Amino acid sequence: MGINLTEISQKVLDTVSNASNVFRKMYDLHYNPNPIDVPMEYIDENGQKRTTQVPNRSKVLGEFEEWKDGVEGHMPLMPNLLRNTKNFQWTNHNKATFYDNELPDGWSWGNITDSNGVAGDLQFRAMVIDASDIATLDSLNIPHPFDQIPLCDEYGSDVSILYLELQKTKGGAVILAQDSHTYTAWNIGNFTTGIKAYFCVVEATGGIKLRLSGNRFAPVFADISDKNRGWLHKTNHKNGFGGYIQGVVTGNGTMKVAIALPYAYAGFLPDHIHAWAGYVGTSASAYTHNDVIVGG
Repeated sequence: MGINLTEISQKVLDTVSNASNVFRKMYDLHYNPNPIDVPMEYIDENGQKRTTQVPNRSKVLGEFEEWKDGVEGHMPLMPNLLRNTKNFQWTNHNKATFYDNELPDGWSWGNITDSNGVAGDLQFRAMVIDASDIATLDSLNIPHPFDQIPLCDEYGSDVSILYLELQKTKGGAVILAQDSHTYTAWNIGNFTTGIKAYFCVVEATGGIKLRLSGNRFAPVFADISDKNRGWLHKTNHKNGFGGYIQGVVTGNGTMKVAIALPYAYAGFLPDHIHAWAGYVGTSASAYTHNDVIVGG
């Protein structure tokens, strides 16, 4: 099937034109806070006085929402820059079983020091749970993801959850780290990168905080303020890429937290858009997931 460049070009022009018209109307709202259309006089480019109708607020905002929804539905979905985020595959380990100070394949951890040079002290247990394993979720007081995560549904689901029980008494600790890559450089670029993930904090004490995949990407956090709030959709953005993919546990205390569908990407997606994509590797591996799921 050939690509119709003329049709594509026209769609782009139509989108730009519609955007211009809508944003001009929104600008005109400054002059028209009234609920009805009102006339407005202005001087045109030839110095002639003219009259136009400024549309009312509700009409313009409705047009803007309609246009915005149409544009967001056509935004490209980039591959995931994090590996192994849908199933948290774990070679030679059983699901619904705790493992002490171990993480699924493709994720690593190690102690670091805080700004005062104090050695990090982190103990944790990890478990991978199938999203459809209701009995295990109930035993851990984790809300059913099918009820709260728009990207999960009982029909055709193939999603797993990473559940962590953390305890830290001093320093800082790296956890949920992945490999570092060198680009043209680190921490430069005026392009946008983003991250999305679902957190469910079941229990938390003290000032402990889990930062997921900071440094390379903008951080998203889970802490005591998220306790008993169910599954939360967390997002963040930054310019360019940083260095290592590092999750970090800071503060002291304990936390029981579940994580689902982390998605890091180049480009921009609005915060309210729920999306996940697979990691596209350079060779066949346990980390390569070409399937894509999106939701609203």
